[in-house]
Amino acid sequence: MAVIVTLPEGFEYVGGGLLSTAFLILGQSFLVSKYRKRAGIPYPQLYAEKSEAEASKDAYLFNCAQRAHQNTLENINTVYLNDIERDTLSHLCRDVVRFVDFVSHFLYSWICSRRPKEARDPSLYAWDDQYPR
Repeated sequence: MAVIVTLPEGFEYVGGGLLSTAFLILGQSFLVSKYRKRAGIPYPQLYAEKSEAEASKDAYLFNCAQRAHQNTLENINTVYLNDIERDTLSHLCRDVVRFVDFVSHFLYSWICSRRPKEARDPSLYAWDDQYPR
C-alpha cells in the first residue's frame, strides 16, 4: 500500500527557516560554553549565583548568554509548529515572521552577552526585564 503526501507549493522553504533556528541555537550554545569556561562555573550549575555575577563580569555575561539560550529553547517548539501552520496560510507571512523571530533572538543573544549591565540603556530594549540581575 502506497502513501502519497502532497505538500503545498513552496513548502520546501520551511526547512530554511527551521535550519536558521538550528544555527541560532548552536551559536548560543557556543556563547554559553565560552562564558561558562571564562567564569569557571561548574557544568551542572545552570546559572552563576547572584554573588558570583556581581563579583565577576564573566559570570554576569554567562548568566545573560544562558538566559538568552534558555529563552530560545523554551519557545522553539511553538516556533516550529507555527512555521508549519503559517505555511498553509501564506508563504510571505511565514517568511516574514520567521525572519523577525530569528533576528530578534539573535539580537537578544548578541546584546545581552556583549554589553555589561552598566552600559545598557533599559529604555532601548523591551525585553530588559528578562535579563538576569
